[in-house]
Amino acid sequence: MHESPRSSMSRFAASLVAASSSHPRLAILLCSLLTAAALYVTLTGLEIDTDSDRILSADLRVRQTNIALAEAFPELQNNLVVMVEAADPADARAAVEELGSRLAQQPGRFPQVFLPGDAPYYDDFGLYHLELARLEELALRVEDFGPLLATFAERPELPILLAALSQSIGGVEGLAALGADGQRILDSVSLAVESFNAGRSAPVAWEDLLFEDVAAEHSSPQLLFVRPAGNLDEMPPVLEALARVRGIARELEPRPGLRVRVTGDRAVHSEEMSLIAREALVAAAASLVLVTLILLYALESFRLLLATLLTLLAGLAWTAGFAAISVGQLNALTSAFAVLYIGLGVDFGIHFAFGYLEQRGQGTSRVPALRAAGGRVGGSLVLCALTTAIGFYAFIPTDYTGVADMGIISGSGVLLGLLATLTLLPALISAGLGESRAPGTSHLHRFEIRLPRFSARRPRSVCAVAAAVALASCATLPMLRFDTNTLNVRDPRVESVQALKDLLYESDLSVWTIEGLAPDLDAASRLAVRLEALDGIEAVRTARSFLPDEQPTRLAIFDEMRADLATPVELTREETGAGFERTQALEYTIEGYGVALDLDAELRAAADDAAPSVASAERLREALQVLLARLGDSIGPADVALLEADLFGELPAAREGVLDTLPTRSVSLADLPDELLRRYLAADGIARVEVVSATNLNEPGALEAFSDLVHSAWPAAGGPAAGTVALARAIVGSLQQALATAVAVITILLFMLMRSVKYTLIALTPLLIGTLATAAVSVLAGISLNFANIIVLPLILGIGVDSGIHLVHRHRAGLRGQEELLNTSTARAVLFSALTTIGSFSTLAFSNHLGIASLGQMLSLGIAMMLLANVVVLPAILALVDGPPSAKILEPS
Repeated sequence: MHESPRSSMSRFAASLVAASSSHPRLAILLCSLLTAAALYVTLTGLEIDTDSDRILSADLRVRQTNIALAEAFPELQNNLVVMVEAADPADARAAVEELGSRLAQQPGRFPQVFLPGDAPYYDDFGLYHLELARLEELALRVEDFGPLLATFAERPELPILLAALSQSIGGVEGLAALGADGQRILDSVSLAVESFNAGRSAPVAWEDLLFEDVAAEHSSPQLLFVRPAGNLDEMPPVLEALARVRGIARELEPRPGLRVRVTGDRAVHSEEMSLIAREALVAAAASLVLVTLILLYALESFRLLLATLLTLLAGLAWTAGFAAISVGQLNALTSAFAVLYIGLGVDFGIHFAFGYLEQRGQGTSRVPALRAAGGRVGGSLVLCALTTAIGFYAFIPTDYTGVADMGIISGSGVLLGLLATLTLLPALISAGLGESRAPGTSHLHRFEIRLPRFSARRPRSVCAVAAAVALASCATLPMLRFDTNTLNVRDPRVESVQALKDLLYESDLSVWTIEGLAPDLDAASRLAVRLEALDGIEAVRTARSFLPDEQPTRLAIFDEMRADLATPVELTREETGAGFERTQALEYTIEGYGVALDLDAELRAAADDAAPSVASAERLREALQVLLARLGDSIGPADVALLEADLFGELPAAREGVLDTLPTRSVSLADLPDELLRRYLAADGIARVEVVSATNLNEPGALEAFSDLVHSAWPAAGGPAAGTVALARAIVGSLQQALATAVAVITILLFMLMRSVKYTLIALTPLLIGTLATAAVSVLAGISLNFANIIVLPLILGIGVDSGIHLVHRHRAGLRGQEELLNTSTARAVLFSALTTIGSFSTLAFSNHLGIASLGQMLSLGIAMMLLANVVVLPAILALVDGPPSAKILEPS
């Protein structure tokens, strides 16, 4: 007759326990050596992974595009994005230029510093990039006042200034039409004369007057892209670079409202992993403390507690060593493996310890009690380890490699924990770390579980309520939402996370773009035209996007401006002579340096029509009258020369500067800055296309809509935004695949072991109810599925079935039909293992990382729902199927 799989598992477990308890010193030595080796491998081989791209399978099309982008444009990889803000956008620009300059002076630490708009190209061709309307406004200003600058450049004399101003203004109509530009010139000249009269100096800033309110506006924030030196796949170089950039930022010249923050994917993930690593250690320690307190209360034996904890720690070390060998790197999710292991691994120790204590309470000596416990609970432990591992392993074949790594580590960790429980724990107990009381003394009297009897006495009512709860829970499933925004699961206190969220509100500055490759620039341009036609696209950038538009029109404007700046005002000999009188806009009398200025009656009568201009002219007249009164007395020619220096000193350089900024030819790709061009055109001709959304991608559903919109016209697109959406959908697909796999494999395994359709369905029913209840409570509590907690639903299937296996096995072993099933060591072990698991997982719920916190919340909630389903619903189902309970209490020996 063939041996059943359940019997084979029990015999396997019993043989391991027998061998370990018979040779405890050898078993302890071998386990100690394995633990030491595992710790060495962990310390030398387990690293922190800061590359978020690796959590997505390389087989996905988006991931393949992103890999190709990284190979073609390495300049785009591993950049820190420095975000500089100030109350005045001009101050933000000045600050970012200062910061960029200081970082560029450290090429050993920062080999690549890129500030958009900062290159010699913009000195030569910057005016090409003004909006055409603003360029035309500047051209009109130069047309009005360019001849004045040319006149003053030829003869920088006070009488010439007054004569030129008077002729340019020309009568009432000229003064009324003077406008803000002319008023600023009159006011600047007035200020220079007023300051001279007061003994101060106020040079006229001619270039500022000409370009005021016309130059291209700076935005706030300003972005600076910085690539640090070192292996940026590792956390320390990135964290060191972040600290150095922030340190230099604190040394910048103070400016109102200045704020410098560093963000970007590399900064976010490195800071995130640094915090997670610290919190994972704290959570593991807190988990261990909670588990220890529960075990101390449950086991009533310090020595048995010590043996169980040493076994737990050894299994944890083995799991960490296996992680170092099999995966090699921890991501944001797998960093929580220690807490998961503690919560799951201790279950084996609890069940084994309670089985051992039950045998000892019946008077069995130590080694036979160990062997009996191994035979009685060992098979259930092996089965439970397999089902829990299945819950993890179900994620391995999915496209979400981050959770697949978790499946490899934690699924194997469960099996390693079982191995430690069946070898090291019995060896430690056999060596003397057993219970503190004498054989024959019950260790279970304090822990009678007296649940309400209605569960077994009214099985129909309990089952009906359970069915109603399951149906109501099904109604909430459509409301179970998956949050695709990775920022919503990160620690909101982290500066880089806050900055990235703020940056997403600036659509034209957003780093969440969709990108891809075209075989050449012509193909990229054709693709850009097609994408720009889509509604909801802010911009599509290729290398050609940075060439100015309407170049012939702009070049003609530059030629006209150049001609205006080279044509002086035509003044007659009489107007520029030693004696001169004018009675239009201004009235002068020039006798040597004697000057008189007044408005004529006609202008005074028109004051209401040209009030601002009249006020400016009056101000200049009053300043000149003060000057006139002092001429010849306290002011001589040398003093007037100083005034003329204030009036005209900056003029030649300003005029030449303006002429130099006027382009004389068209712009081609070869003229664009290399730092910019390399980001959009590779050396082999491959072109990068970048698409920017017109909407705020922080809004729910905006990221998916943006990705779908672009992919409808460009299926091969990748980039950060597309990668995030692809990851989210891969995760949802992974959840569905893992759930189906876990349910199928667990069902098949249960049927093979129980060889009964009835008891297989009975064991599965609490799983269904507990899973549905977990989903429903999550919806009511506002807990969304996300990148971190996605593993919960398949995982609680694997964990929850363990309790059902233990209870159904105990029921079939001798308590069929007895309500006292909940008063056995098996039921107590189920309770305390659930409590330790909940206690362990709950430490994750207090993490500042919102994803890890939600993982702890849903795991704790899921285990609690599974516990209720197994200790309330399962006994009712058993009573309903196997008949009412009898009065006789059976305790199998």
